[in-house]
Amino acid sequence: MARIFHESNRGEEALSWYQKAIDVSSDPLAKWRPFSMLHKAEIYSDMGEKARALRILKDLGRIKSAYDFRSSIENRSRLLRESLDEY
Repeated sequence: MARIFHESNRGEEALSWYQKAIDVSSDPLAKWRPFSMLHKAEIYSDMGEKARALRILKDLGRIKSAYDFRSSIENRSRLLRESLDEY
């Protein structure tokens, strides 16, 4: 649901659904929590809420355990941080 709302430019609803994915206890190797954090940061960035986006990216960087697609998420996170630093 989060991705559907996100792609439909319905950021507030997407944020709510991404948060549900973050909060749910699931497989610690699953990608859903980190991907949801990354997407939330992207939405906050698009909304001009740089501090919130950076906070989420910082929390995302603190995840030390292995998870699916980690390198992809880390790369996208780095690119988003760099774009926020340009502002």
